[in-house]
Amino acid sequence: MLQPKPTSTAEQEQYVSFGDIARSRLGMQCQYASRYVDGAFPDEYPDLASDPALGNPLRIYGDSGNYHSYMIHKDDVDALVHRVSQYRNAT
Repeated sequence: MLQPKPTSTAEQEQYVSFGDIARSRLGMQCQYASRYVDGAFPDEYPDLASDPALGNPLRIYGDSGNYHSYMIHKDDVDALVHRVSQYRNAT
């Protein structure tokens, strides 16, 4: 699930565009990759960002109605890429 937007500028500077990561690291369009983190389609796309079985929740924020607004903490990018890649290769 998406988290609240950080309040300080210093915290916000630690985030990168989710869409850029989706395209460059996952080879997916943002609209499809966002389904793995926003919890909007739980029967088809598991919430890979906050499922406790996968470890610590990932820090992703944005407007749930606008996947282009999603931002992910730069320290969580590798974990997201790993989780999505593992899930897509297993199905």
